[in-house]
Amino acid sequence: MTKESNSKKPAPAPYDARANKPEAPAANPLIEKRTRNFSIGNAMQPKRDMSRFVIWPMYIRLQRQGKILYQRLKVPPSIAQFTKTRGQEHCFAAVQTRGDSTAPRTRHRIRSVLRNLPKRRLLEREIRRARSQLC
Repeated sequence: MTKESNSKKPAPAPYDARANKPEAPAANPLIEKRTRNFSIGNAMQPKRDMSRFVIWPMYIRLQRQGKILYQRLKVPPSIAQFTKTRGQEHCFAAVQTRGDSTAPRTRHRIRSVLRNLPKRRLLEREIRRARSQLC
């Protein structure tokens, strides 16, 4: 056996990375690039994102922690149904479809109270104003 058969050469690269490299745009000869020294008394250090080290208010921390916990937690469907509740109008519609006879009366009572509320406020304000002028 000869030395050549013992020493194996690696396979040639499929392409030369240096040969196919795109040429950089020509640099402006008037502007020199200088290396900056960031030690004390020299160049200013670049700004960094320090938001990780901020002491955030408690309510923001709670919001973020709650969001992460909800993502991690697998909630059973019987409990998860209460995270997305419906509005008042849907509740009344659901009660009506079940055949509950008190639902229309309750809805009418609530609607009439809400409708008359601004009128009642104005009337009370006028009464108070009249009383203050009499005294």
